[in-house]
Amino acid sequence: MDWNTTSLRVGMDWENNMYVYVYYKFVPSTNEAIAQLKNNVAALQLDVLKAFPGVQGQLFKRPKHDQEGRETWMEVYNLEVLNIEDPQPFIDHLIQLAQQKSLPQPRANEIFIAINTKPEQLIDC
Repeated sequence: MDWNTTSLRVGMDWENNMYVYVYYKFVPSTNEAIAQLKNNVAALQLDVLKAFPGVQGQLFKRPKHDQEGRETWMEVYNLEVLNIEDPQPFIDHLIQLAQQKSLPQPRANEIFIAINTKPEQLIDC
């Protein structure tokens, strides 16, 4: 597999529940390589659950390849159960696990906090 891009994003929803989003793109080489990547992500998510009980993880992918033939996958982690203000210990552990599991490197970390845009706060134009 040809690993090209990875980014890590953290956001909070309207309820102030924190989520970590990990995106990566790669050119799929074989079905066996895709199956191995799925297994590696599953193993990473199991290790995350052991280290941070209650954290929920999911794996997504875009339905189509990009113009360069790359797939985009996204891991999502719900950190609500941790009730934390600083996700850095979680992110550090996630990066370490990703290296151990041969997932895409390097990983760029970005932290986002949602801007509250509830319908009652929108301006009528």
